[in-house]
Amino acid sequence: MKFNNIERNILYLLGKEWLTSRTLGPFSTKWIFDKFSDIPEENMKDALMTIEAQNFVELPSNYGNISLTQKGLSKINVIDLPKIGKISVPKKF
Repeated sequence: MKFNNIERNILYLLGKEWLTSRTLGPFSTKWIFDKFSDIPEENMKDALMTIEAQNFVELPSNYGNISLTQKGLSKINVIDLPKIGKISVPKKF
């Protein structure tokens, strides 16, 4: 089964983490798997490997943690909305 935009949504979540922490990582991948618990684990791993192959993230072979790269960070637009605050929006793939 094909799931659309998993990679984009992962980058969105990492962008939110970056806005909060101002660090590229590493972040535990547990919360990413939990957030997408309705998607089979293999599909999630494929999505993570895809964004790693595109050099947007660094990911160890055990999928235990994930870090944004500078390229990954540049793939995320940060929009400052006056009443809401800053949000991150991944650019198109």
